[in-house]
Amino acid sequence: MGKKRNWGIDFLRLLSMYLVVVYHLLYHGGILAEAPTRAAPQALRILTLCAVDCFGLISGFVGLRQDAPKLAIKRMGHLWLQTVFYSVGGLLLAACIYRPILSRWNLAQALLPIASNQYWYATAYMGLALLIPWLNFLMCRLNRQELGTLAAGLAAVFCLYSTLANPLSDNFRLWGGCHFAWLAVLYVIGGALGRDGWLEKLKTRLAAIAFLLCGGSLWLTNRLGILSDFQLERNCSPLVLAMAICLMTLCTRIRFSVSMQKLLGWMAPAAFGVYLLHDNPTLRQVFIAERFAPLALLPAWKMIGCVLLAAALIFLTGIGVDRVRMLLFSRMEGLLFAKSVE
Repeated sequence: MGKKRNWGIDFLRLLSMYLVVVYHLLYHGGILAEAPTRAAPQALRILTLCAVDCFGLISGFVGLRQDAPKLAIKRMGHLWLQTVFYSVGGLLLAACIYRPILSRWNLAQALLPIASNQYWYATAYMGLALLIPWLNFLMCRLNRQELGTLAAGLAAVFCLYSTLANPLSDNFRLWGGCHFAWLAVLYVIGGALGRDGWLEKLKTRLAAIAFLLCGGSLWLTNRLGILSDFQLERNCSPLVLAMAICLMTLCTRIRFSVSMQKLLGWMAPAAFGVYLLHDNPTLRQVFIAERFAPLALLPAWKMIGCVLLAAALIFLTGIGVDRVRMLLFSRMEGLLFAKSVE
């Protein structure tokens, strides 16, 4: 929409993906299963819960633009190719360590990662990518009040109401927020926040306090074992969404030097590749599943430090790998374009 780039959003994109890695190490790595009642890993997990919502909000924040609606063939094709690159590459890399994992079934799933739901977010985003041009067309024709009302209404129905009604049933079948419909809701909310400056109305101190209060409430309900029927830790929970909005607000207030802006500009486009690399099902089975369970036995500060350090190494590796992948794709696209011109 012609607004000046806010580098805090790029930082949030990277921070959110780092938190996703932390969550997966806690969950898939076996730490939570090894010590389900320990306060420290649960507190760390609570801090990561808003990462998916942050990513969804960012899509709308930066993606809302005034273009004529048309099928996003290029966007969807690029997403599919990127996902196939990691699903097949991950399988082959895992097979180098554990040969039996290279089965016909795993290969078929790797070649069809969206159809086989290898990565739930990529599958859900493919559905959202189909709708984005028409969502933009609608949102750009709404004034500030109308778009704000739409965003608030969607949040009230699919977030607040669905959580309150959850003890009776998963009424909208959102799978806890792991569904393209929830990503569409986040896209609209993020678009409203980005276009109309709603985040500017929220004071920095209030955003920080609200983030801590929401996180503390989730930690307390977890420790006390209460309100579990409401599933307050889902992606589509009001507390989790509030944490994501508060964290987005805080990140947009950060001012970065020119050198940091260049670094963020280099790293941020590779953030999604971190997810596709480390959460590849076969790589996860070989390198992550239950591998980090012994950390649960360490003192709290050591366990947290080891998890954060391991997540940082995985995160930076993913950034580096995806930058190489981007260079490879760019070279291949250049060769194909040159041949088509000839």
